[in-house]
Amino acid sequence: MDRKGTAGSTQDATRQLVSFSLDREEFGVDILKVQEIVKLQKIARVPRSPEFVEGVINLRGNVIPVVDLRRKFGLPAAERAAHNRIIVFNIREKMVGVLVDRVEKVLRIPEDQIVAPPEVGGSGNQSFITGIGKLGENLVTLVDIEIMLEDQEVFDLNEIGAAREAVQNEPASLPAAAVPAGNRKSARPKRGTRASKT
Repeated sequence: MDRKGTAGSTQDATRQLVSFSLDREEFGVDILKVQEIVKLQKIARVPRSPEFVEGVINLRGNVIPVVDLRRKFGLPAAERAAHNRIIVFNIREKMVGVLVDRVEKVLRIPEDQIVAPPEVGGSGNQSFITGIGKLGENLVTLVDIEIMLEDQEVFDLNEIGAAREAVQNEPASLPAAAVPAGNRKSARPKRGTRASKT
């Protein structure tokens, strides 16, 4: 009886995620780390910031650095659109925004439908990809944002005076910053770990 109870508890356990899309692939992040989701707004550039940082936004008086996840993953640039969103995460008591193509929905994936990501070659660090969730015929790549950003300079932007000054001095009419063209070196998820959609 105890074994059945334990097995049932494991089978019933689910992981709650916020899913988003990048380049027609679906990813999922822990819903508990998501502070809020906001529409695309004016993004002010910060000189000498890391290449994957799009800039900063002023969210109700809080200056928040914004990471362009396409750029971070080495995906091709895309035109800004109304469905783009900034997911704001609370990581180590610091707020960081992540720019994505589209926020899809809240997912509940049973733990027994999550498998370890396949091992892939290459020099890129893929440790932030924590698993592959199976939803019928669809696959969702599970990403740990905190691991992905832990070694980056994003958190330091909260303390850079230039970031605050950039937000205050940008003209109100300035549109959201466009992604510069050109190839960029980044930690791109390998094809074996990218989700497929039908």
